[in-house]
Amino acid sequence: MVMESLNPATEEVMEIFQELNDSQIERTLEAGREAFESWAQTSFYQRRQVLEQAAAKLRGEAADLGALITREMGKPTGEARAEAEKCAWACEHFAEQGEGLLAPEPAGTDASRCYVRY
Repeated sequence: MVMESLNPATEEVMEIFQELNDSQIERTLEAGREAFESWAQTSFYQRRQVLEQAAAKLRGEAADLGALITREMGKPTGEARAEAEKCAWACEHFAEQGEGLLAPEPAGTDASRCYVRY
């Protein structure tokens, strides 16, 4: 089985994707698990750097990304470029706020110490 990516305006086939077999799926899932575990061990400082680099890359490639979004989704070019900018903004937001958002939060209970940990 294959999946085709079509340009919605022209119905041109942009790319054809082959179905993965069971072993390819398992390898992909394992790689995802390993990446998750590695990221969980990454310091907030390192995460911030990665997110800031991602934001810069998104902004630097906004025109190309916008053109791709337009071809794949049929979205007007200006809106498509704005999507790249919105993604860059989100990377910067979480680079700045991530540590605080993931910090343990005190929880009011009868226990001497209780908190929610993310």
